[in-house]
Parts: sequence; C-alpha cells; structure tokens
Amino acid sequence: MIPMPIGTAGISSIDSRDVAEAAAVTLTTPGHEGQTYDLVSSSQITGPGNAALWSKALGKPVNYTGHDFDAWEKQMATQFPGWMAYDMRTMLEGYVERGFASTEANVNRVTKLLGHAPRTYEAFVQETTATPSNSQQR
Repeated sequence: MIPMPIGTAGISSIDSRDVAEAAAVTLTTPGHEGQTYDLVSSSQITGPGNAALWSKALGKPVNYTGHDFDAWEKQMATQFPGWMAYDMRTMLEGYVERGFASTEANVNRVTKLLGHAPRTYEAFVQETTATPSNSQQR
C-alpha cells in the first residue's frame, strides 16, 4: 500500500544520494557562491505510477490509496508533531493540485552539477528490490 497522497500530476523527486552529492560538490568546489539549484530527477512520480512500479518489481499487488488527506494527516500526527503533519499535508495538497515537475533545463543543470544524470525513482525501485538485504538494513 502507498498511503502518501501525491496525486497524478507528477513530482520530480530526487534521490537523497544525489542531494548529498550536490551538497558535497557545492561546498567543496568553487563557483557555487550565490547559486540556487533545483534538485530534481528526470522522472516524474505519481501515486498510481509508484504503485505500478512497486507491483511490478515485487511481483505482487501494491495499491495507491488515493487522496485521503484527513487520514494521512491523522496517521502522520501519531509520529510527528501536529504542526509538521499539517505542513506536510499542505505540501502534498499542492502536489496533487499542481504537481512539481522538472524542466529539461532543471535536469540539465543538475546533471552538469553532479557530473552524471540524477538517479530516477524507477532505478531506486529496481535497486531496492534487487538486493533482499537492503530491506533488512533500512
């Protein structure tokens, strides 16, 4: 089950390893002073798309539970402060309404910064499901 209400408009999320690498590059090499980088991936994730990716990779049904923001916020509030659950809900409502898609220029800029294309969510799913010991380490 994928309970996070991210919608169908598409979100360009980036792998945390690429975020760490971008931070290392910008903090240890010259020329990044005053720069702002949109850290994005070339792939667009959606709730139903994520469920399909995980279903295929795991060989069993994975369902996207949709846009029940009330239930999601209530569940989050059991693990995080109420204000944070509300903040996350507001962010996700924006994703569902408008998406958060990257542009080709954004992806090209991140690729140049990293020296390689940013990892895709599809690659993350394949990598995660390919090594059984990964799930035990997380």
